Amino acid sequence: MAEAHAESVGCFQHVRTQVYLMGFIFFGIPGAFNSIIGLPIDLPDNTLSLGFGLLYFVFSAGSLVAPALCNKYGPRTMMCLGGIVYVLFSLSLMLGGPLKLVPAPLVTVFAALVGAGAAVLWAGNGQMLLSYPTDYLTASYISTFWVIFNLGAVIGGLQAFLTNINSSSSEESKGASAATFLVYVVMGLVGTAMVFLLQPLESVIREDGTRCQAPRPSSAGQEIRGMFKMMCFGPVLALLPLFLYSNWFYSYQLGVFSKGVFKPAAAGLANAFYWGAQMIGAKNLGCLLDAKSLSVGRRAYLSVLGSAVLIGVSWLWGGLATVSYGLADDDAKTYEYNDAGAIQAFALMFVWGYCDALVQTWCYWVMKQLFTSSEDFARIAGIFKFAQSFGSAASFLIDYAHPTVMVQLWINIVLFVLSLPGAFYLCWHVSKVQANGPVNNVQKMLD
Repeated sequence: MAEAHAESVGCFQHVRTQVYLMGFIFFGIPGAFNSIIGLPIDLPDNTLSLGFGLLYFVFSAGSLVAPALCNKYGPRTMMCLGGIVYVLFSLSLMLGGPLKLVPAPLVTVFAALVGAGAAVLWAGNGQMLLSYPTDYLTASYISTFWVIFNLGAVIGGLQAFLTNINSSSSEESKGASAATFLVYVVMGLVGTAMVFLLQPLESVIREDGTRCQAPRPSSAGQEIRGMFKMMCFGPVLALLPLFLYSNWFYSYQLGVFSKGVFKPAAAGLANAFYWGAQMIGAKNLGCLLDAKSLSVGRRAYLSVLGSAVLIGVSWLWGGLATVSYGLADDDAKTYEYNDAGAIQAFALMFVWGYCDALVQTWCYWVMKQLFTSSEDFARIAGIFKFAQSFGSAASFLIDYAHPTVMVQLWINIVLFVLSLPGAFYLCWHVSKVQANGPVNNVQKMLD
């Protein structure tokens, strides 16, 4: 593998610069988008539930095709196209929501199109981000990316709070203002433009002086066979329930709970708490997962066990809060940001956000333990997003069917419990791989 002397490495070629850039790209595109999900928007009730459901179904299907597109056309090209679609969706929310210049069904169409953009955006991200680290830096890079990425949702939530604070007292205010969505459009444009600052993988120099490897050219048939082999690989199959759970809860936490408890300005502030907690959770877990004093297996077991306990407690609290706020009632009260009744909900949103980061960071870390090539990083990222987005699609479409709040809560709890056996199996698997030889042995099983 080619090496480069430290003194010859330019600023933009250095791997840490690329990790920071990747973070800020996602800060402006999906990071900002994430803070939209929990916002009250002046559109018919089912417009966004249907739109987000379709978005995640398209995202799910597209994630199986996106790795091949990234391997053929390059991750940077596909990420740029993905960013443009996010910008168009934010623009449609502004025009269809507060300004009423386009019909609501058009917003649903643009929401669905975000699924295609998200598929290529995240496949490109997985291919590049998982190619960057050396040993004992995987979780550090992932958590650094996750912190900057979620800062976009924090800023998005805070700007939504500030741009709607004067409308909080107005009874006519049904959703976020036009200024809120204009800021989202600008954030998306800046993030998309920053994709051009990313360097090709073969130009990026790691901490140890080695170069990242560009994906090898392959035919459509080879890509299909590669995806099929990976989908049938035992450890990947074991991860699917966790992948499915890892985005399912957004519909409940950001849709049912946040929208049911908070008014527009308070919802923006709650989003800032939710995504800000993810920044802390990602870094906390990253320190454990990169601990050189612990074996890979011990790190895996400790992280899963600790995360499982905390997530279980958060759902117990969530059930109690759901009852105490009367969310199962049609006339449940919504709160302003300065109401005493909102304090518990803000705290719960913070804990839920922290727990989300534990799941996401661990999934990326364990994927890095399983594979070594940039081609396979794109494939496993595609499978991850396929399962995630399928879960999100199902959860948003269930919400569209208007089941009871308690039914939706119990679905999340059951899925969480079902994800645990596969996670513990992966702990055993990575322990065995490290004991028997290098991680490359796993790759040989797919060749």
